[in-house]
Amino acid sequence: MPVQFDLLTCSTSVGDLHGIFSSPPGGSDRLAVHIHGTWGNFYANPFIVPLAEMYNAKGWSFLSANFPGHDETAIAERFEDFQPALEAWLHLVPQRSLILQGHSLGALKILSAASSPKWSSLGVIGAVLLSPFDVAHFYEAHTHMSRSELRDYALRHGRDQGIDTPLPRSVFDLWPISAAVIEAVTEEGSKWDAFPSARGDVSSLSALGIPALLAIGSEDFASSPDPAEVVRLTGDKAGVSASLVPGAPHNFAGAVPELVTLVERWLTGLTY
Repeated sequence: MPVQFDLLTCSTSVGDLHGIFSSPPGGSDRLAVHIHGTWGNFYANPFIVPLAEMYNAKGWSFLSANFPGHDETAIAERFEDFQPALEAWLHLVPQRSLILQGHSLGALKILSAASSPKWSSLGVIGAVLLSPFDVAHFYEAHTHMSRSELRDYALRHGRDQGIDTPLPRSVFDLWPISAAVIEAVTEEGSKWDAFPSARGDVSSLSALGIPALLAIGSEDFASSPDPAEVVRLTGDKAGVSASLVPGAPHNFAGAVPELVTLVERWLTGLTY
């Protein structure tokens, strides 16, 4: 039987957000929350519905929720807005056991939240990190600028045009991104800098303190230095199971069954 979703609305300090919620027959106090990336929202990626079906079959409710900075843009993306919005969603959908699942920038938000003083109070017992990436290196590569050059450009653009205006398409043409976001991305040690894998540093995974699954497609264009090397770097971190999904791109299109099997296997072994 196809999964049935309820459309939820959550009031936050930055406005109303929407999400889709499903649960197994009879309900469940175990909840998996999906956190989307930059280019996305609560329903767009191909793995959302299949993963919801899997979580429900395993006795977990599933919430794919919008968070501030959504819908195919990075104009207003602020990491500071994430945790208050997450807390609002968790108040709306009470739970006893909690898994956080993040894709792309959503995975980085989980890693950033894990280093905050409030992390332990959230009661997260497991994390699923799908396609985490070195965001600063990604923007360096796609603007053909070094980190310092890109930061200087964003500062000048913000001063001349306004910090919330997008960079010209001639500089970055994948999606609209503001000078303010580039300033935040290129700041050393910022919340955005949660997974600097291009420098061989995935130490933020150790701060999770809970069992975690990390999955990257072998054809992920955003991964650096390359997907196989990121999995190798991750493999020795305590509590983290890292897997390469053969043939999968950044959003796992064409390899969703393999991803679902991977997450299901990890979930089956999770103790709570």
